[in-house]
Amino acid sequence: MSKISIQLMPDRTVGGFLLLYDNTGTQVGNGLSVLGKAAVNDATANGNPLADSKLPYGDTPTGTYNFLAITDCVPPYNNTHSYGVNGVMKLDPASGDAATAKANGRSGILIHGGDLGAGGQLRRTNGCLRLRDDEFAYLKNNINGLYPIDPITVIEVVEIGTPSAIACDINSTCGDGDPPPGF
Repeated sequence: MSKISIQLMPDRTVGGFLLLYDNTGTQVGNGLSVLGKAAVNDATANGNPLADSKLPYGDTPTGTYNFLAITDCVPPYNNTHSYGVNGVMKLDPASGDAATAKANGRSGILIHGGDLGAGGQLRRTNGCLRLRDDEFAYLKNNINGLYPIDPITVIEVVEIGTPSAIACDINSTCGDGDPPPGF
């Protein structure tokens, strides 16, 4: 079974990498820049001023996730500013801080695109993982190329020290809700 490995920086204002592997452990395609940083304004307004990943409106929690589905750009994910033009990937927290966060009321973590911030930087979310729209389309195409022979079963999110070239934008309000619609 294939898997996605998401490598985030401990300083979440710096982008990390998303890597796709097939069932032999071979990387499929290129590594993609990803951001798992919460909009602190929204987190603070919802009782989580430190954007604790184990609480609603926090940074993306580390741990493993089960892959649920990839949607197209249809309601409720047709807000292209928030989710991009290519749909979303739905994840279900399974272990680690992700499972703790789920027990604390977080669900519905997504991988998605959306409009970029100032200077082409990835915008913060309310706990999801954001890619550039073109890179989400690239990922979706590679996943669809593996399915149904080698479907994605596991998504792992870890913190390591390998930054991507893309930092996140300033701390703007996200306003998308946690969990996002459709969960």
